[in-house]
Amino acid sequence: MSIMSEIEDLKHEISECEEEISELDTESENIRRLQSELRDGAEEPEKNYDMTAGDEFRGVLQNKAEDLRLSTYYEISSFQNLVSQFLEEAEQAKANIRDHIKDLERRIEELEAELAAQASRQDVM
Repeated sequence: MSIMSEIEDLKHEISECEEEISELDTESENIRRLQSELRDGAEEPEKNYDMTAGDEFRGVLQNKAEDLRLSTYYEISSFQNLVSQFLEEAEQAKANIRDHIKDLERRIEELEAELAAQASRQDVM
């Protein structure tokens, strides 16, 4: 493989990596938006809902409803924690991709220096 074709291949790989980062950014933002909607529309209202207001809810029925409310809240909260963990892992993946891009860019610089050295030797001859 010639140096120029290797450089082109590396530039193509960098482009693909940048697309992956862009996709991760887009999907992470969508997930954050949905996470916020879930928190505002379900988690907080469920956590704060007062089961004790109605007379017909007193006693066993009230206790069952309260248990269900707490169970629902904890399930939502657990899901939110998993989503947050996923988003952290996505950020780490993006950092790893950026590190890989830096490695590719360093390799391109090495190859370009090699090309320049070859051209310089040919100019001397």
